[in-house]
Amino acid sequence: MPRVKFTSRTLIRVGDEDLMFDPGKILLSETVAVERATDLPWPAVVQGVGRGLMIAVGAAVWVLRKRSNPRLKPQEVEFTFDDLSLLDPDIMPEYWITVGDDDPDGFDVPDPDAPEEVAADNDEDADGPKEASPEPSAQTPVE
Repeated sequence: MPRVKFTSRTLIRVGDEDLMFDPGKILLSETVAVERATDLPWPAVVQGVGRGLMIAVGAAVWVLRKRSNPRLKPQEVEFTFDDLSLLDPDIMPEYWITVGDDDPDGFDVPDPDAPEEVAADNDEDADGPKEASPEPSAQTPVE
């Protein structure tokens, strides 16, 4: 079964434009540019995006748009608050990151289309719970 990994990503939606802000994927040069443009340290920008701090959100939009428009200046980024949505992509299936079953950082996600599994070996029957067999001791012969 695929596993989903929760991340520190934020999906910034400006109108019809979706921008994935993934702090781990931002280049050093981009973080320095954002720090200079905002006068905030990078950790404050990352935290600010998650909390909706508009100077941080604007800087994130700028640096992500700058990848396709290298001449874009921070003051050229403009949008209305009504056009802005900050979303958690980790709860949106279309943005899930799936990893192999052997990844210890992931967790099992139930398949909504799969039938529910019923445990074949039930510890309880109609008479109530089964008693546990005693543990072998040094005086109890083990066969």
